[in-house]
Amino acid sequence: MLTIMDIVTLSIDLFSVVVSSPGHLFVMLVNLQDLINNVKFQLNDQLIFCISLFSFVHGIVKICSDFLLCLAMGYITVDGKRYISVLLSTISFCILWYCTWLSLYFCLKIVNFKQGFYVYLQKNFHRMFPWIHIISTMGSFLASLPVGWDVTEYSLNSTSCAANQNMFLLMSNGKSLKVIMVVSFVAFLLFFSSSLSIIISLYRHIRRMKTNMQSFSDTSCDVHVRVTETVAALFAANALYYLTLLLCAFLQNSYIWQCVIAIILSLTRAPRPIILVRANKKLEVHLRQWLHCCACITSSSDNFE
Repeated sequence: MLTIMDIVTLSIDLFSVVVSSPGHLFVMLVNLQDLINNVKFQLNDQLIFCISLFSFVHGIVKICSDFLLCLAMGYITVDGKRYISVLLSTISFCILWYCTWLSLYFCLKIVNFKQGFYVYLQKNFHRMFPWIHIISTMGSFLASLPVGWDVTEYSLNSTSCAANQNMFLLMSNGKSLKVIMVVSFVAFLLFFSSSLSIIISLYRHIRRMKTNMQSFSDTSCDVHVRVTETVAALFAANALYYLTLLLCAFLQNSYIWQCVIAIILSLTRAPRPIILVRANKKLEVHLRQWLHCCACITSSSDNFE
């Protein structure tokens, strides 16, 4: 039997998917159109496309699994719960790693260091990309396997809709918690380092412009600010998601907290398309064109009536 909190949680989850899905589809369609027209996929376009793709798939799988688990709990086997949990965890890891690679890509493009390894990365990062795709996906899948083992143990005694929604977020004494902490720590360490380097570089760039009495409307400054906003927003969204995820592991016996955590996790996904559009000038221009066309069509239909 669904409670009011279950209905609220499912409604917010559905709202988050409905709001974010058009944005992710827009990002993917624009990038695919650009690939068809130019027969070339820039690295930042690849990364943004992958983040949108995995975010879109995560939202669809999550909302479908939520309704299946909450409305047909008696018909979902333990193995079914385990497969869903591994899939959701794999996609979540992929999103985190692709956000990390995007931050690192921006850092390599903007920040200049003289260290040998950093210079090597600047020159060869694009050559590593086929392997980065494979390692990110396969590594995320392998790191998610322990989640399935823990869910198998936990889901045997779980009848709560909220608990079933958060089941892929593990148990506090499970094997998966250790794996998630290690994988997310490595990703966030790289993510934070590259983001901090970009922010410090922007600060120095602005100070230099003030010293030289340059205008802040300079193109390089605008790009720098756009990149800084993007990496800061992506880092904040991913940090909130994984901190909430780890909090869930220690509050598994509290029904109210499980519902609150499920709501927070849903809301962290909603603004991601806006962040990605803001990251790329091409996407922003296309969005304005599409909105303008929609406004023109609406205006024409109103005049016709």
